[in-house]
Formats: sequence, C-alpha cells, structure tokens
Amino acid sequence: MAMPKIEVSLPHNGSLLLSLCRRDDSPALDVALPLAELYSQGADGAARQLGKKILQTLAIWHGTAFATPPFPATPADDQRPPGNFEAALILFDLSLQQQTAQHVAAIEALLRQAQADGQMAEREDFLLATWPALRARLDTCSTLT
Repeated sequence: MAMPKIEVSLPHNGSLLLSLCRRDDSPALDVALPLAELYSQGADGAARQLGKKILQTLAIWHGTAFATPPFPATPADDQRPPGNFEAALILFDLSLQQQTAQHVAAIEALLRQAQADGQMAEREDFLLATWPALRARLDTCSTLT
C-alpha cells in the first residue's frame, strides 16, 4: 500500500476517526470527526464532507496520482485559487514533510483569516479544535532536528 495513507475507523465514542499515516515508522495523526456534526447536513452532506477531506489530503500527498482526475472537474474548482483554509492545510503538510515548526505562525494566521472570512464551515471546525495537538506535533518535529 502506498504511503502516506489515511485509515478511517469508527471507535465506540461517537466519532469517526481519520488516522493520517505519513510513514510506517511514525505514529499516525488521529483526527476525530463527531458523527453528530458530520451528519448535521444529512447522509449526502456527510459523504461529501468526508470524501472531500480524504481526497484533498490524498491529493496533497500523492499529487501525481491526482494529476488527471478520473472525473471531470467543475469549472469553479478548476479556476479557484486555494483559500486560506486550503493554504493552511498545504503548509501543515509541508511542515510535516520537512519536520519543521517554521510555518506554525503562518498556519495560525491563515486559519484565523479563513474563520474571519467565513471559509471555515462547521464541518471544518475539527481542524481548529484539533489545532493544539497538531501544533504540538510540529513543535516536537522542530526539537528533533
């Protein structure tokens, strides 16, 4: 199986768990998505939210596999520059790849701006709620180098 990968599981705590596995020898980064919040817009909305998060993350990690998507892109997706939230995700992934905390301030600024601009829909609040753990992980990366 290609690394990095995402594992999806359903622990018995009312949340869907996304485990983001960068390498076989590194611990997974777990992100919990509360089922009640995930299904707040119905089953179709939950499927879109979950699918979008998984595909965005995999596309960042495995860009060449997504160079020509097997489905037609909508014109809006094709022409839209990344928003602040997407830029924060890209910087977070870059920080993990480089094992550095140098982008933490920029990530936080992008998340604050995305929230102020209304880009942070309820379904994306999990990143804000999880950000302290994500930041702590980046902070440990910088102490290893």
